[in-house]
Amino acid sequence: MDVDADLNQEVVYLLVANKLQGYNHGKSRIVYIGRTERGVKRISESAADKIAQALDHDFLKLRAYVIWCNPEADEKASLPNMLERTIILRFEQIFGQLPLLNKRGFKLGDEGKYFTGNAIDKIIDRHSSTRRRVADELEDEL
Repeated sequence: MDVDADLNQEVVYLLVANKLQGYNHGKSRIVYIGRTERGVKRISESAADKIAQALDHDFLKLRAYVIWCNPEADEKASLPNMLERTIILRFEQIFGQLPLLNKRGFKLGDEGKYFTGNAIDKIIDRHSSTRRRVADELEDEL
């Protein structure tokens, strides 16, 4: 999928390990869900920091997947912030804990009114083994 994005645009990203990681309620390759206000250039800095932490776990490679949304000009809430919170909350609901390299979670707020659970599940499913495989559907919906 080709998408125009400003390299300095605020984005949400996933760091995905080369091996499945065990969680309380299943396995996923997602080890970090984050957001940067400095655009995609910041992701490489974050990945470098997380690789040092990865040495304590059973994976050697990380891939970054960028997820962004284009907020309306009059949108008061930070949609990337809400998207990050929503993905982390849903990941924790599905797997019973935060991704391995995330240090804090969030309390449920009004995130649900911005993003549907189905779209968020598809993002998570794409990188997890115990959930249904829906990568093709994800491309069609987003």
